[in-house]
Amino acid sequence: MNINIEIIYKLLVVLIGFYFFYKFIIPLIVQYLAKKNDQRNNASKTLDQLIREKELLLRKNRSNQAESKGSLKRNDRKFSLEDLIKEYEEKSNQKEVIEVLESLQWGDSSFIRETIEDTRNKFSLTLTNAHISRAIIENVDTPFFRALPDLKKIKDFCVSFSIIKSLMNKSEASQHAISIAKNTAFLSEKDIITGSHLFFIKNDIGKEFSEKNYDNILKYESPVFKKSTASKEKSLYNSVFLLGKNHPLAANLLIEKIISESLIVMAITPVNINKKPSIEEALNFFNLPDASKSNLKQLKKNYKKLAQICHPDKLSGAKVPSNYMSIANENFVKIKNIYEMIKKETK
Repeated sequence: MNINIEIIYKLLVVLIGFYFFYKFIIPLIVQYLAKKNDQRNNASKTLDQLIREKELLLRKNRSNQAESKGSLKRNDRKFSLEDLIKEYEEKSNQKEVIEVLESLQWGDSSFIRETIEDTRNKFSLTLTNAHISRAIIENVDTPFFRALPDLKKIKDFCVSFSIIKSLMNKSEASQHAISIAKNTAFLSEKDIITGSHLFFIKNDIGKEFSEKNYDNILKYESPVFKKSTASKEKSLYNSVFLLGKNHPLAANLLIEKIISESLIVMAITPVNINKKPSIEEALNFFNLPDASKSNLKQLKKNYKKLAQICHPDKLSGAKVPSNYMSIANENFVKIKNIYEMIKKETK
């Protein structure tokens, strides 16, 4: 009898051991192997694949959060202008906003005209009625409008939304890039487009942004132009709502961030000039008509601007990869040599 009890006890111990091994140890091993496999796969994936996978994960998380809070899903009944006006009338006394929303239904609005005029005066950017009305009408069912924003936030949203959307569109990007480039010396239209796309993708990927991403953006046609509509929409909202889903980035801050990234692009793009340029090439590089003493002050000013853009200390804070830092260092030396050459010619 004692022998039978001992056998049963040992069987129970074995069964319990198997249960714990199956329930806890095997899942941990499977999870570890899956993680290793994902790391190997990610190393061989393109930038667009990584962005789309992250996008699907974010959408799934947001969908789960929305369901848990009992809020409307994106694919439920569209939240129209009429619905929004009713909510403003019930919960808020912002008559100006209600007038803006009502006037959009007939396609005419003093708010739109003022927004277009302000954008032209402040940033030299040309928006149209369609840009502004589309920004509102396409987004009335987003959390931003459901939070009943005030008129200033609506204006910030419309202008930022329109600028980002145009810079993602290959046919429109050039026009706005040229306008933004005019306000910063030496920046080109190409620098602005590449810099803005660098800004968008950094927002999408976050800490995972790497040297490979720099290569994709700088060496080939921008992946932003090739993205799907859904992927572009994700980048658009990530960039507009950099301050939080109900607080859009103001246009002046957005343009500052785009210019900041564009200056990095300029710094790490090899300077297109010979090692021993002619005096004419050197003067063209610094935007100077001749090497007379009267232009010496402007030469120093231009040199300081270009040298500061390529300075290693400034770029180290931007976490630029080492191979691109070496390009910036070469540019820094080239700029200094050209400057010294013109100075000698002036003397």
